Amino acid sequence: MAITRRELIAGAAAGGAGLVVGGVVGKVAFGDGDGGGGGGASGLSGQAQDVVELLSDPSRCQVLLVTLPEETPVNELIDTAFAIEDRVGVRLGPVVVNGCYDELPLDATSATAAAALADAEILDVFVSDREAQDLADAAAFRTERAAIQAAQADRLAERLPLPQIRLPFIFSSELGVPEIGRLADAFVTGVEAIP
Repeated sequence: MAITRRELIAGAAAGGAGLVVGGVVGKVAFGDGDGGGGGGASGLSGQAQDVVELLSDPSRCQVLLVTLPEETPVNELIDTAFAIEDRVGVRLGPVVVNGCYDELPLDATSATAAAALADAEILDVFVSDREAQDLADAAAFRTERAAIQAAQADRLAERLPLPQIRLPFIFSSELGVPEIGRLADAFVTGVEAIP
């Protein structure tokens, strides 16, 4: 049987989880690549049977799925999760929801251009009318995006009742040691919160 480490890593990195599930299921179920289409009375080669046993043993194998808190990625994760459980029989671990905005005490209705100008005056900082409006628009956008993300993560929890590990959105064009440390800390906190 020819399921190679490279295929599994490449398939997982490609993000087309349906393709990964289909490819692994096909190779495992039919012993594809062992030269004879399977072996023995069960139709599975010895190596294929070992893979089936590994995948179906929750003490040895669980799948950790990762998504973004947006409609399409959440839909794809739900479909993939059911395909993995139904077709492969692998136990699912927690779901990682990546790129979540931190909750901020922003109120879109009170974040107006007038409020930005008033705050600028208190801080003795010059802010033009256009900048004040841009700040108000940014606050409204940020509040709306956070609400959309929360709704999608809640929908995911409703449709797929697994623990979630929520990782923060990193506002940086590059991931360096501090950013990776922040993600790692959030991951550890999320794992520790799982009952």
